[in-house]
Amino acid sequence: MITKKSSLVFFLFVIFQSVFSQEIAIPYRDGNLWGICNETGKILVEPKFDKLEFPNTSENSNDYMISKLNGLEGLIINGKEILTPKYTSIYDDNGLFHVKSTENESRADILLPNGTSIFEKPLTKILYQTKIEKNKKLFHVLNQNLTESVFILDMDNYKTVQVLYDNYYSISYIRTRSDIVNRNEMLFVLKKSAKSDLLAERWSGTKIPLDKVSSDFRYLKEEEYLQFFASKYYGSSDDGYASNWGNGSKGEPMEVVEYSGSADMVEEAPMAIPYDERMVVSESPENKIKNLNHNLVKKDNKLFIESYSNRDYKNKKIEEIIVDVPVSDVKLPYGSFTFKTENGSDNYNNFIRYQKNGKTIIILPNDLKNKITFDFIDERNFPVKENNIIKEIVFLVGKKDKNNQLKYGLYSNVRKQIVDFIYDEFKNIQFYFNDGKMLFKIKQNDKYGLIQTDGTILLPTNFNDLTEVNNNYRSGTKVFQVQNDNKYGLIFLTSSEVKIIAPVFDYPIKGVIAKYPEFKNHNLHKNINAVKTISLIELKDESGQFMGYATFDGTQFFKD
Repeated sequence: MITKKSSLVFFLFVIFQSVFSQEIAIPYRDGNLWGICNETGKILVEPKFDKLEFPNTSENSNDYMISKLNGLEGLIINGKEILTPKYTSIYDDNGLFHVKSTENESRADILLPNGTSIFEKPLTKILYQTKIEKNKKLFHVLNQNLTESVFILDMDNYKTVQVLYDNYYSISYIRTRSDIVNRNEMLFVLKKSAKSDLLAERWSGTKIPLDKVSSDFRYLKEEEYLQFFASKYYGSSDDGYASNWGNGSKGEPMEVVEYSGSADMVEEAPMAIPYDERMVVSESPENKIKNLNHNLVKKDNKLFIESYSNRDYKNKKIEEIIVDVPVSDVKLPYGSFTFKTENGSDNYNNFIRYQKNGKTIIILPNDLKNKITFDFIDERNFPVKENNIIKEIVFLVGKKDKNNQLKYGLYSNVRKQIVDFIYDEFKNIQFYFNDGKMLFKIKQNDKYGLIQTDGTILLPTNFNDLTEVNNNYRSGTKVFQVQNDNKYGLIFLTSSEVKIIAPVFDYPIKGVIAKYPEFKNHNLHKNINAVKTISLIELKDESGQFMGYATFDGTQFFKD
C-alpha cells in the first residue's frame, strides 16, 4: 500500500525522471548512413537515412530534423520518427507542418507534430488561406478529384466551423477594395458544375459564421468576367469591359485596387539643422555639471579646436593649433574618448593625424604638445569601454627592427605603450568581446594567438594555425580552429566565457552549436518544461564535406 507521503515522493520522482532523464537526440553517422543516438552514444534510430538536417531558418534552431532518403524528406521530433521520407518538401509554420507528397497522386497537407492531418479529407493543393479571427482560418483548396472547396477551421481544435463551398467545379477569390481596405467582405466567383451559370457571391468577413450578403448570377463567360478584373487591375478604367459592364450584367461593378501597404505613409526626412542655428542650452544654477566637448576642425586652411559646455554651441571657445605640415596634409579621424573631471567630463571627438619624413604622427586633443610618432599607425582606432563609456582609445602601431621589418604592438592614449613591438602580424578580426573590447589575431615566430584591445592575451602564440570558423548559430560568438600537426582543436568565445579545446580531433572544425538542443518553437515542445543541453562541434573533412558531431570533451558521434 502506498501512503500519501510515499505517493508524493513517487510523484516527484516521476517528474524528476521525466525532466532529467530526457535523452538528447543527436544525428549519428555510420559510414554513409545517418541515424540518431543520445549523448552517451546509445542508438535511438538505426542509421538508414542519406542525410539528417536541421531546419534552415533565420533562428538556426534545432526544434526538429528533416530526414532524407532517395531525394525525399521525412520528419523527426525529439528523436522520434514522425514521418518517413516520402515527401517532396516539409516546412514548419508555427508548429504545423506543410507537406507535399507524390504518394497516391500529388498531395498537399498540413500536419500536426504527431503526423496527423488537420483536414478531414486529402487535398491536392492549398490554393489560398487567410486568418478570419484570432484562432480561425479560411482555406480555399483543390480536392483530389479536382473540385474546389472553401471552409473555415478552428485552429485550436482543427474542427470545421463553416463550409462555404464544397466540391465546386470552379471557385475564384476576388480581392476587392472593401476586402483589402476594411477586410470586412469577401467576394467569390464560382461555378457549381461545368455547365452551371457563373455566380458571384459576397460574404461578410466580420464574424463567424460568415453571412452571405449577396448572390448574383452573371451572364458573361467566366473568362470574360475574370478578364474584366484583370483589365481593371492592370489597365485603364475606360476599357471595353468596364464601359459595357452596366449593360451586360446584373449588379454594380466591384472596384479592384492594388494594395500599397505602408507606401503611402513614407515621410520626407527632416533637413539637417544648420550649424549656427542649433539649440543653445544654457547652464542652470541647479545643474552645475559641466560636460565639456572638444572638436577639431579645419577652416580656411587653418586648424582649430572648438570647445563648448554641454550643447552651448554659440558660446564655444576656439583656439588655433599650429602643426609642422600644411593643414591640407592633416587628417582628423574620428576617435571618441572621455575623461572624467570633478564636476563633469571632458569629451573628445577626434584627433590629428599626418605623415612626415616617412613617419606617421598622431596628436591627441587632450595633449596637443605631445607628438606620438611611429613607423606605422593603423588608420583605425579601437575603443576600450567601461560601463558602456569609452575610457580610452587604442592604436595598432608598428616599429621597424634592425632588419627593417615592421614589428607590431598596441598604444593607448591613456596607458601609452601597452603591448611591445614583438609580433610579426597583428590582425583585427572586428569582434566586440568582453564589454566592447576588440579582438586581434597575432603571429610571432610562425605561431598564432589571440589578444584583446586592452592588451590582455587570451591565447598565447603557441599554435601552428588559428583560423576563424564561420559560426551561424550565435551572433555574439566567435569560434577559432587551432591546429598542431594533423590534429584540430578550437577556441570558443562569447561575451562571458573562453573555452579552449586542445587539438584532439582528426577533422577540421566546421562550426559550433553552443546550446543543443535549443528549442525555440514552443508549439512543438509544449510538454518539455526543462531541457538538458550540451555543446556540439561540427566537423568536416578537408574538402568541406560534413563528417559529424562531437562534444567539447572529444566524444565523436560518428564512425567511418
